[in-house]
Amino acid sequence: GRSAEAAQALTGYLEQTGKQGAHYQDALAMLIGAESENEQQHLRKALDVAPFRDDLGSAGEGPEMVFVKPGCFYLKQPQANASETTGSRKRVCLDAYAFATHEITFDDYSLFTEATGRDMPADEGWGRSQRPVVNVSYADAVAYAGWLAQQSGKGYRLPTEAEWEYAARAGTDTLYWWGDEVEKGRANCDGCASQWDNRQTAPVGSFPPNEWGIYDTAGNVGEWSCSEMTERYDGNELECSGAFQGVNRRVVRGGSWYLGPKQARAETRGW
Repeated sequence: GRSAEAAQALTGYLEQTGKQGAHYQDALAMLIGAESENEQQHLRKALDVAPFRDDLGSAGEGPEMVFVKPGCFYLKQPQANASETTGSRKRVCLDAYAFATHEITFDDYSLFTEATGRDMPADEGWGRSQRPVVNVSYADAVAYAGWLAQQSGKGYRLPTEAEWEYAARAGTDTLYWWGDEVEKGRANCDGCASQWDNRQTAPVGSFPPNEWGIYDTAGNVGEWSCSEMTERYDGNELECSGAFQGVNRRVVRGGSWYLGPKQARAETRGW
């Protein structure tokens, strides 16, 4: 988050070690990224970019969205029989995209069901309105995104696995976007010390957002991605998988109200 200091430190390293430095290529790439981040900060201040909602015509407005800046981050490669602190990392770079600021609510989803005649999913007795919609299959989620795209004329779809983690991290490299320790008042999970822990979902936005204005990426409900679950990061994390074939599995991220803090980490994968 302090790009000017990062650029100064990286420049010092490059000048001191030259091309013989063990981390020359990484440092060079990070320096370019730091300079790009600095430019992005100035651009955001100049444009005063804020969350937005797209017009859905007679159906109303779409979910609140925010632009995510282009950039690079590291995915931790899953590794069998390895401790949590070991394992290789894969550097991934993404173009800019837009991401929903909140989990899709029952209110958001009801616009879709009313317009298409689909049944509204059960709320488990927890309430609807601004609670995240639950009991939504992968096919339902894809259909909802497709409907948003049709109504708005914009490129709505589910995020790839890499896009999800990049947005959830918001420029951090810690276990959670706020740090490495579970903190009270940050999330809803089984062990996150909230009033909803292991009981039910919380209304969206009940906890602070990350630095990019995105809420509830840790806990509350699991969130679909469009990527196929593979044993290691092999490029599928950057793509939306096609139609189901054989044992095709979709990645779910973010943990939930009934899973523990480890499942709420930014790097944790499910399917």
